Amino acid sequence: MNLHRRAILWFMVSLIPAAAGDAPARAPQYAPSATFLEKRTGPFDEIDYSPDENKLAIQTADGVWIYDAQTFEKIERLQGARPLNDSYTHIIFQTYSPDGTLAAGSTVAGHLLIWDVESDRLKHALKEQSDRVVAAAFSPDNKSFAASVQDYKIRLWNAQTGELQHTLEGDFGWVKALEYSPDSRVLAAGDGKTHAILLYDAQTGDFKKRLTGHTGDIDALDYSPDGRTLASGSWDGAIRLWDAETGDPLSILQAPPKDIVETLDYSPDGKTIASGESRRVRLWDAQTGRLKTTLVMPRFVSSVRFLPDGNALLVVDSFYTMLWDLKTGAEVVPLQGHTGAVVSLAFSSDGGSALTGSHDTTARLWNVETGEMIRAFEGHTARVNSAAYLTDGQSVLTGSHDKTVRLWDAKTGAEIRTLEGHAGPVLSASASSDGRTIASGGHDKTVRLWDAETGALIHTLGGHIDWVTSIAFSPDGKAVMSGSLDTTFRLWDAQTGMILKTNPLHRDIYSVGYLQSGDMFVSGIATIQTLDRKRGDQIQRIESHMAGEDGLHDNAFTGEYVPLEISNRELYESWYLAADVSPDGKTAAAGAVDSLLILIDVETRKYKRLFGGHSSSVKSVAYSPDGTRLASGGEDGTAMIWRLPKPAKEVE
Repeated sequence: MNLHRRAILWFMVSLIPAAAGDAPARAPQYAPSATFLEKRTGPFDEIDYSPDENKLAIQTADGVWIYDAQTFEKIERLQGARPLNDSYTHIIFQTYSPDGTLAAGSTVAGHLLIWDVESDRLKHALKEQSDRVVAAAFSPDNKSFAASVQDYKIRLWNAQTGELQHTLEGDFGWVKALEYSPDSRVLAAGDGKTHAILLYDAQTGDFKKRLTGHTGDIDALDYSPDGRTLASGSWDGAIRLWDAETGDPLSILQAPPKDIVETLDYSPDGKTIASGESRRVRLWDAQTGRLKTTLVMPRFVSSVRFLPDGNALLVVDSFYTMLWDLKTGAEVVPLQGHTGAVVSLAFSSDGGSALTGSHDTTARLWNVETGEMIRAFEGHTARVNSAAYLTDGQSVLTGSHDKTVRLWDAKTGAEIRTLEGHAGPVLSASASSDGRTIASGGHDKTVRLWDAETGALIHTLGGHIDWVTSIAFSPDGKAVMSGSLDTTFRLWDAQTGMILKTNPLHRDIYSVGYLQSGDMFVSGIATIQTLDRKRGDQIQRIESHMAGEDGLHDNAFTGEYVPLEISNRELYESWYLAADVSPDGKTAAAGAVDSLLILIDVETRKYKRLFGGHSSSVKSVAYSPDGTRLASGGEDGTAMIWRLPKPAKEVE
């Protein structure tokens, strides 16, 4: 990629979260956060900004579109000489020239085109043969243009006249990465046959040097802003840094899991290198080689670009375009102390404290402003799967793998009573709004109702044919909702224990709950549904960022279904393990196997924001009663309290 690629999105100021409420007792902390920008119906590989920062070019399924970088609205499509033949309809965007006057693209049939950006007219058709263009680059001085093609040659043209200057041939394979040095004197090329980096004199075309060390194809090259260092990324999973003058190896940047390095970009100050590897973006300290941050993306990363001030990173994967806020991100209060996965979360009715349940056999109470632990509830002999408040806030409720439900004094941490009767681990427990009744469910496939005052068993409700994973009382306390791995949710009369309704979700159910309106929601593998409170009929369905019903992908920007081939591993990683819906019913929060925590507009099903604080699966999610905070718990043993940003203006 070229060093001149730059962008500024004026509306991004509105995307940075602002503090709300009283200031926390300690300095706020921040975690990576991204905003979804672009809506697309198909994958693409390349994106670039004009040097004047006003335009953005994006390769899409129907050509190359120019966007306004301030409003993100489409301006025009680069059509060029498309009427000549059908091959021009599939344009693969390459790059802008440094001065922003030219844009280059190629077609599936091998036509290499250069447009005049101002007039949107085709200026040069540099190549007319069947071999496809693999990589292309403008020189920083705007005088030269280089392209490698599938005939194992590199060609250099005069960018202004379109005259062929040099054809570079040799014993090399496909060259998938080309990069000019900042002074335009050297052209670096990644050889797909020997896995070496070939350095050429860009003025004469003479071969200068071969840099060896990689053991796989080289997909990415980038010079540091000062031109002293060349970075290369390869299929061998390594990023190598080289002295640009001598060609000597300087260091290797690598961290598990090792994956193909598809794209690289230096930050404007040269201190950070961003790499795109599979579904991860990694930020490296360019001086020490230390891995600073890992950002997980919904799909496979194809391009990364720093904004000019270095405070944000534009990332393109095979379906989404996202803007990561690197300066502040989202304000978060980490809750640290558990030694096992945090699988259950609940806020107190006033939102001032949070309760967590963990596989470390404890439940813990936390101050959401400071992140300090108030007290631990200890006594279970196996992992705690469920933790909930009673409405009065004076007592808390836990369900455990030790087959018991326990009631605790919230102020002292003392155990009040133990409810025994389940024949297997308890996965979920909840209390009615008046605090008189407790409902629990688990491995024994039953829902049990208990008298909270005496601990007496009131009803044992049978009907599910697999584990009961989630329990919730209706706001008025008259009904109990249960979700199961048998793919159904059931409504029960809380007084009589009679079944009121059974609905299939067709997916294993992990979470059920009620909204302030009385409407319901259920979430299962890769699915969240909101349901009518009276009939239980589906109001809206949201699919995961990988796959939807019948192997189709639910495009979170258009609401349309499009065919998509995915592996079982990819599908598994996108499963929603936990979900909650904001009290007003407008936003769904989903935690997935791949560590993503995503906010989704319920009505439009469009992705709104992504949080990147966890290092492994997100196992629990909960909104505060007023909807201003979101709690998440992970397999990594951490819980986080996110202060939700003010909603950004949605892209039309």
